[in-house]
Amino acid sequence: WIDHRRYVIPTVTLALACAVVIATDLAVFSIAFDDPLLRFRLSLGAVATEQPILPEVNGAFNPEFVLWPIRNALYSKAFGLALVVAVIGGWWSRRRLNPSARILLITITLVWVWMSFGSSVPWVYRPFERIMRYLQPASLALAVLFASVVTIHRGRRLPHVVAPAVLAACVLNLLGSGTWDQNVHVSKELLAYVRRHPQMQFVTDYHTLNEMYVANGVRTIPNVATTNDIKPSRLLDGRAARLSPDEVGACDAILVNPLNVDRTPAFKEVIHNHGDRLRYETQPTYRRICWLAPWLRNQPWGLRKPPARVLDCAPYGAPWRPDVVTDAK
Repeated sequence: WIDHRRYVIPTVTLALACAVVIATDLAVFSIAFDDPLLRFRLSLGAVATEQPILPEVNGAFNPEFVLWPIRNALYSKAFGLALVVAVIGGWWSRRRLNPSARILLITITLVWVWMSFGSSVPWVYRPFERIMRYLQPASLALAVLFASVVTIHRGRRLPHVVAPAVLAACVLNLLGSGTWDQNVHVSKELLAYVRRHPQMQFVTDYHTLNEMYVANGVRTIPNVATTNDIKPSRLLDGRAARLSPDEVGACDAILVNPLNVDRTPAFKEVIHNHGDRLRYETQPTYRRICWLAPWLRNQPWGLRKPPARVLDCAPYGAPWRPDVVTDAK
């Protein structure tokens, strides 16, 4: 099926190259941040803030652990029908594919299995968030495999119908792309405002604080704090200040990332109890499909990136010092 002798040397070479890249990556993080495993620590922090689908719930098998990846493979926002057509069509026609396309077929399948059911860190099982965009690095390989599957059937009518339909679905998916990483972009806008106002003291939710911390070069932002109703392990920055409800009211302003507020119900109470007049707001961003269908801007779905907001904080409670870390116990 595949000439093993032909691919032994390339496989060994690739393995050695991967080892060098991993070692270099660990060395860079070790030199820059004194922590060679920082990349994994950030990944663990991200997983700790989400709710990945676990294989078991209350001691019983969770069928969603298997069904979710299958549903998203049949039609995913990232690839439309391209993934299922390329993979199923590839395995169906595997004997007619050339060796390179067969390798791509095996690679795409293994990557899908790993991202669907694998672990985000190698030493303990922490499932990936169930997000199809983790397959994006395989886009080029998938495109080549899709073209190979279609062209080997070029003498039939079905591929001439399926291929344009799949490509059209991919284009519409791209135009209607979702909020991939947009919460981070909102946090960057808030970080820019914080940098312009170093004399002010801010409070925000821990998701936004984590994103601002990474965007700030993995450095503590001294004049931004969060509330103390979270587990310390969920904060990437161990030196970040955590405020009690009384201390929150002494801040100058509240940083609001709308994409993170719904993920932290406790922070909604902070906004409700302490939020005052709107001090600053950025411009929203709409999905690109709104260029073709402008009326979608009036729908909640049409908003791709909501505006970052800065609210005045109602002045009451005990003052806090940004140079003193609140006890995390």
